[in-house]
Amino acid sequence: MPRVMTPYQGVTEKFGVEFDFRPFFLVEPLPVREFRAQRIALLDHTAIVFSSRHAIDAFFTIAEELKVKIPETMKYFCTTELVAMYLQKHIVYRKRKIFYGDGTPESVVALIGTKHKDETFLITQSDTSSSDALTRLFDARKLNYHTGVFVKSVSQDMKDVDLAGYDMIVFFNPADVKSLYDNFPGFEQGNIRFVSYGKGVVKAMEEAGIRIDVKAPTPEAPSVPVALCHACATRRQAASAALHGFADGASLPRPRRRRDHHTLAPLRRHPRRHLCAGHRARTDPRAVGGRGPNAPRRRLRRTRGPCAAPANVCAPSLH
Repeated sequence: MPRVMTPYQGVTEKFGVEFDFRPFFLVEPLPVREFRAQRIALLDHTAIVFSSRHAIDAFFTIAEELKVKIPETMKYFCTTELVAMYLQKHIVYRKRKIFYGDGTPESVVALIGTKHKDETFLITQSDTSSSDALTRLFDARKLNYHTGVFVKSVSQDMKDVDLAGYDMIVFFNPADVKSLYDNFPGFEQGNIRFVSYGKGVVKAMEEAGIRIDVKAPTPEAPSVPVALCHACATRRQAASAALHGFADGASLPRPRRRRDHHTLAPLRRHPRRHLCAGHRARTDPRAVGGRGPNAPRRRLRRTRGPCAAPANVCAPSLH
């Protein structure tokens, strides 16, 4: 049975990097006192918009503490199917009351259409997230809605972490930036490279003066593991070029193929693609021009081209 690897394990397998997963913050339901300050009446709304499972837990927790019973006629619009399925933890899943999109604000508005345009919507969000993209679409469709903060981010204690021991740090949420400076007020970036995921994170990092070395998602790198693969491949190429005396960033020359009777069959036809051509010359009758099993065989000298540099020359260390 083939081994199933996560995307990050795939990066480790290919480039030899190491990952440490450490939450910079925790998501907690907003205290009832703070929620009441927003002056939001839950029962004044007939539809709720959820974008995360934390918001679902916080919504029903706050409703319970306020002793508000959510009616069975309430409709729920979720950004993804994963979020929608999580509603089963609190209510009976009914397809006629629960709708989900493909993760984009446009898909949520498309679900509303003309059938649900008369509903009064409550858009849930966190204290660090922004629902501007969704509210702009609601305004364009002239839908009746309110926004409310249901969850907040609490920075974790990370003073035991040695940031200088890491080559790269990945941020997925603006709250990561806040937690970084809460724990390390005098933080200086130095040679530490940062990866950002999402426009909100980019904005928070730029406001904090953090240099961003790798950004995702992009058309070439739709996820963080893909972006890390591209970054590691670029770094490996630069190190290999330096090893062979080429300038930084210069591409290595391709090995020339001989066109005489010693030419070997292309390696792509051989299942062991990682071997050099010299490994095949001993057993392939075509290597000496023969066309049958009785063709004479000549032993060729094993060679290694410039591309045969060790694969781990510039393998970065991501602790």
